[in-house]
Amino acid sequence: MHALRHFYASVLLDAGESIRALSQYLGHSDPGFTLRTYTHLMPSSEGRTRKAVDSLYLASSPHDHGPGTAQAAPPRSPGRGTPSGRGLFGTTIHNSGALGAGSA
Repeated sequence: MHALRHFYASVLLDAGESIRALSQYLGHSDPGFTLRTYTHLMPSSEGRTRKAVDSLYLASSPHDHGPGTAQAAPPRSPGRGTPSGRGLFGTTIHNSGALGAGSA
């Protein structure tokens, strides 16, 4: 009977159940007793982190997001940084790529 209770506690702790809830399920009056008894079964911080990250990857879609899936942006006409033909701060963009003072 003890082995079954121990197994039950270990399964719940591994699944992330709280000590307080486990204490109630096992009929313990003090969650501190449950913690002292089953603390060696609690997953480590490293183990919880690994499990959380693994579940994130398993939940992601199976689509391939490799380099072949990127779509090319449509080409811009030369000398046109913006639809108005002006770059940042009102500068005019010339075909040579040089920046000049924009005229208002």
